[in-house]
Amino acid sequence: MQGDPDVLRLLNEQLT
Repeated sequence: MQGDPDVLRLLNEQLT
């Protein structure tokens, strides 16, 4: 898994 801000942001939004 590469450091994709898009994916990380999507996960962050779901966690919030």
